[in-house]
Amino acid sequence: MKPVLSEWLDYGGRDQYSKSADSDYLIVTQHSEQVRPNYINKIVRRVADRTDVTKEITDDAKGNTRWFPTARHFRNSYATHRANSGMVLSKLSTLMGHMSEETTARYCADLTEELIDANDNHRPKSKNMAEELAREL
Repeated sequence: MKPVLSEWLDYGGRDQYSKSADSDYLIVTQHSEQVRPNYINKIVRRVADRTDVTKEITDDAKGNTRWFPTARHFRNSYATHRANSGMVLSKLSTLMGHMSEETTARYCADLTEELIDANDNHRPKSKNMAEELAREL
């Protein structure tokens, strides 16, 4: 992905859109200074279809088919790999544009033992001894 994004920036792909000067976002369109999440998922789906990795997962409540992968799967992978490699959650949170580390932690599929211990050591302690004992079990 890095070569594609580098080419997009270095060779003026972004600058060809009139909205680019007013936007803080990496990807812009002719109509908007920010690409909407549904549009990103459509791109991911098209690329996944071309590479034959698309899977139908389920149907949602409205009867629409849900597919794998989506942009969120890539975001989850990004967060998980960096957290498991030891990146400090506060820095990862900043990179992902989250307001809190708790939001970032939800993206991480496999929290390392160190993060789990840090969370347990810094969470508010229960006033109820029975609850505290149940937590430790």
